[in-house]
Amino acid sequence: MNKISSWLILMLIFVLPTQQYAQPYYFNHYQINDGLSNNTVICSMQDSFGFLWLGTKDGLDRFDGNNFKHFDIRNHVLNTIANNIISLIEDNEKEIWIGTDQGIYIYNPIQETFALLSEEFANADVPVIKKDSKNNIWFIANQSLYFYNYSKKNTTKINVDENNISALFCSKEDKLYYGTFNGKICLVEKFRSTILIDLEQKHGPKDWFAIQKIIKNEKGNLIFGTSKAGVGSVAKDNTVTWLLGIKQLKQYLYVRDILQMNEQEYWFATESGLFIYNIETKKFINIKKAENNPWGISDNAIYNILKDKDGGIWLGTYFGGINYYHKNNNLIEK
Repeated sequence: MNKISSWLILMLIFVLPTQQYAQPYYFNHYQINDGLSNNTVICSMQDSFGFLWLGTKDGLDRFDGNNFKHFDIRNHVLNTIANNIISLIEDNEKEIWIGTDQGIYIYNPIQETFALLSEEFANADVPVIKKDSKNNIWFIANQSLYFYNYSKKNTTKINVDENNISALFCSKEDKLYYGTFNGKICLVEKFRSTILIDLEQKHGPKDWFAIQKIIKNEKGNLIFGTSKAGVGSVAKDNTVTWLLGIKQLKQYLYVRDILQMNEQEYWFATESGLFIYNIETKKFINIKKAENNPWGISDNAIYNILKDKDGGIWLGTYFGGINYYHKNNNLIEK
């Protein structure tokens, strides 16, 4: 009995924590056969009415939880269909701003119509759109920064790092940060920029450090993703700490999107699958596509992460459509 008791105690100490951390993650999938326009989903958002909007390579889709509705966006200047949807955001008036590789459009949900913001952007690539508390819109067009004053209805080009801007983030305090292709993160104040970090200056001119995503965590630190160097954190004194860097992973990591799931976890959408990072222990798991697993992720190239109002997580992928996760999925072993 003593030997058995000792063995059980050892199992509790060494096995249970591992099992808790390595819990299974089950995903439902939505693809072309389910009504999705294209299995490449570049961006996503949930609007004020609860609809899920998905930007695909073949148009804009609205999902109500059961059915998809497809929208084509016509570019009347070029006489083309601007259906490569690469950014989405809803403004305070419940209109949706849509970035494409042929301009930036505004969708009126009442009339279900699309309007090009300006002919100036009819042929512009608009990969990022952000909104501040005054409903002003900040966006990247052809790698340059623009500001749309909502009350005055005019657009201004911000003369900072022209043709070099790759990422944007607007905080709850209306602080605007941008990242560049050569590894800088800057703060914009009164249309002027201040460099917070310069990764190429510190580490040398490499193609690792293009900033792909910036968020601010619950403690007020910036978390950023790069094109090869993984994920880093910028403290309030502008010191950089690598969370998932080349030293930790022993490989390059292209980071597309970042979500702070809760106080304990970050979720990172990457070209190498989904990374779930424990903030306290600094441990992580990497979920990749596994053949013959119908409940796994459908593709390793994950482009965006959305947390909906019910706590569900939607992963947009490049080849595998949408993957949906909810913690309740794990209550029953598949």
